[in-house]
Amino acid sequence: MGKVVLVDGNSLLHRAFFALPPLKTSKGEPTGAVYGFLTMLFKVIKDENPDYLAVAFDVSRKTFRSDQFSAYKGHRKEAPEELVPQFALVREVLKVLNIPYIELMGYEADDIIGHLSKVFVNHGHEVKIYTADRDMLQLVEEKVAVYLTKKGITDLVKMDLAKVQENYGLKPIQLIDVKGLMGDPSDNIPGVPGIGEKTALDLIKTYGSLEEVLTHKEELKPKLKEKLTEHENLAKISKELATILREIPLEISLEDLKVKEPDYEEAAKLFTRLEFKSFLKEVEPKVKKEYQESKETVNIEIIKAEGQVVVVFNDGFYVDDGEKTSFYSLDQLVDLQEIFRGKEIITDDAKGIYRFCLEKGISFPKVNFDARIAAYVLNPADQNPGLNGLYIKYNLPVYDDLFLNIRGLFYLKKEMLAKIREQQQEKLYQEIELPLTPVLARMEFTGIQVDREALKEMSLELGEQMEALTREIYSLAGEEFNLNSPKQLGVILFEKLGLPVIKKTKTGYSTDAEVLEELFAYHEIVGKILNYRQLMKLKSTYTDGLMPLINEYTGKLHTTFNQTGTLTGRLASSEPNLQNIPVRLELGRKLRKMFIPSTGYDYIISADYSQIELRLLAHFSEEPKLIEAYQKGEDIHRKTAAEVFGVPLEEVSLEMRSHAKSVNFGIVYGISDFGLGRDLKIPREVAGKYIKNYFANYPKVREYLDGLIRTAREKGYVTTLFGRRRYIPELTAKNRTVQSFGERTAMNTPLQGTAADIIKLAMINMERELLRKGLKSRLLLSVHDELVLEVPAEEVEEVKSLVKKVMESVVELKVPLIAEVGMGKNWYEAK
Repeated sequence: MGKVVLVDGNSLLHRAFFALPPLKTSKGEPTGAVYGFLTMLFKVIKDENPDYLAVAFDVSRKTFRSDQFSAYKGHRKEAPEELVPQFALVREVLKVLNIPYIELMGYEADDIIGHLSKVFVNHGHEVKIYTADRDMLQLVEEKVAVYLTKKGITDLVKMDLAKVQENYGLKPIQLIDVKGLMGDPSDNIPGVPGIGEKTALDLIKTYGSLEEVLTHKEELKPKLKEKLTEHENLAKISKELATILREIPLEISLEDLKVKEPDYEEAAKLFTRLEFKSFLKEVEPKVKKEYQESKETVNIEIIKAEGQVVVVFNDGFYVDDGEKTSFYSLDQLVDLQEIFRGKEIITDDAKGIYRFCLEKGISFPKVNFDARIAAYVLNPADQNPGLNGLYIKYNLPVYDDLFLNIRGLFYLKKEMLAKIREQQQEKLYQEIELPLTPVLARMEFTGIQVDREALKEMSLELGEQMEALTREIYSLAGEEFNLNSPKQLGVILFEKLGLPVIKKTKTGYSTDAEVLEELFAYHEIVGKILNYRQLMKLKSTYTDGLMPLINEYTGKLHTTFNQTGTLTGRLASSEPNLQNIPVRLELGRKLRKMFIPSTGYDYIISADYSQIELRLLAHFSEEPKLIEAYQKGEDIHRKTAAEVFGVPLEEVSLEMRSHAKSVNFGIVYGISDFGLGRDLKIPREVAGKYIKNYFANYPKVREYLDGLIRTAREKGYVTTLFGRRRYIPELTAKNRTVQSFGERTAMNTPLQGTAADIIKLAMINMERELLRKGLKSRLLLSVHDELVLEVPAEEVEEVKSLVKKVMESVVELKVPLIAEVGMGKNWYEAK
């Protein structure tokens, strides 16, 4: 049978980044990690000569594991600035090499490899997994070996059944039980505080599994028994978190992973751009000069497309009118304007075309079909499948030659619009997603002004505060030490100051955020260390991290809005991510002071929907008490507190209101008694009582949420108010953890997705009104449920009134939609 190579993309790219010097092209594009990764990959291909090959990637940190345990990987630092763009770059390289890469929203690369290895073994194949992550050792079996990076990027150690037994004295599958007991600091898996690797290994060797250890805990020494009794749930959760899934909803044929010849011509172009001279020598001799021949010999059907043209934007414009394809370089502006005039455009990147038009001063063409947006509407799990992926899905021919390939868009439009009509998603596509593309293009092009000097000052201020805190910490510790070294900090806290040991790692004491939070009340030094870490994150990620992203010509940050990057319909933002600016800490909120009106504008206006998801819960559930509270304008958290705690409204304390607020928002996300107890730092039983009381007082909410799960099981998906679908294959998984994730998803998606649809409609309507009224004011950002605009002084009152009216009239619900509008000389004041 065949030989299969599965590559852990994320871990090996990270490994390559830190193992090699920071290479850059002559234009400054960072390439070191990709170069190292390719060096490793080409060696593996040469050594193994596999029949099947795939690279697996994580999509984001948010997975079913982080939903189950919010602290999972929560302490991990953001990827280094020079590594971030290389994740996209390595995918670009893999594409031209014809090496399939696989990613699946909600799951990690480990799960993809776990799933594929099982499928391939079941088909009789031999599997070799290449990774830098020891967690993969649990996948080792008779026909599965794991190759771990030992030193640098090409020194590897083979781990098969015999080697795992020799190193650990256990079967590979039992390593999950070890992880359940000892935890894993690199992934923030807690384990049982006080149990290290040696004890965990001994226990599993003796009893065979975590479950058996817990069953026989009475036989153990008193201290060990006490730890296991107190932290039994943590152990079970840790084992679940550490378990790589072998069955996930991955729709892929094994034939798709057969090794194919690279696209030598495209690879040569890309390696030239990246200045990878050694790799270029490998592919250049194999470049086929067959362009004219392929154009003449491949026969495709001629389509008469009166009034329509296909436009593909790819280092220039490829325009097809159904009879011939023409290429226009980016400087042929007059020709382009003429081509666009009076035509309806079919494309796969409307926003890219609009951005180009804005940059070159060309009037907007009329785009009536965008394949990427249509694919997202039909199934948001299709993460930017690309034209070829869509052609394959809709049984259309795929050609190597882009000139021949783009005409398929005429067919694609017909097929995909028919599917959209069949799924009753015309409104979502025609009135929300497609009209949003020019709005996003304008916002990206406009950018948001940054007060550089204020940003520098804040960075200096943070630095000074960190220095002052460092001196205070040294004073309390009685000596100087490396504050950023967990090992040295552990010695100070647990040996010198004698604080109780909460959790140990392979290298010593754990000093992660969760541990420090538990130690907060024991010593003054702990609060100062937590404060120091918060300041360090603000400084490195924001005040220092944003500076190089400011455009040197405009003085602005020009974020990129990803319209097809989430499963809920929410917009994502990157380079930089302006939707992730901290709001919980006052210092974090102060970052918003750096965002100011640009020249010719005087104020920032911020308009934010008030409790939109809770209002939608009231609308969908038709719960009379919630509807009445919102119609009367009551404080919903006080109202819920009165219901949950069984006291009159006037007797609701601030703490009661705060707890009720957590319950209200937790219900929307399907929170468990364990999760609520952890968040509020109250016993699980008390948290369970809060939730029980909530549903007893709001029975229609329970009925509605149960109905969502039931419908999702029947149909396989849930929908928003506007017909946006999210498919939830997790509901049919055998793994209970995955099923629970699916249930929470079914409960939350209609609320979060409808909120996303509403804010998108608000953006479209607001943009239309600003243009219709000839106002100078303009949209800058959309951050979750908030719109941010910059406004000249003379338009302030009109725009404040207009944005409130537009946002509140987007849709008619059973409860009022309320937008809270603020203004100021910067974003902070406007909030």
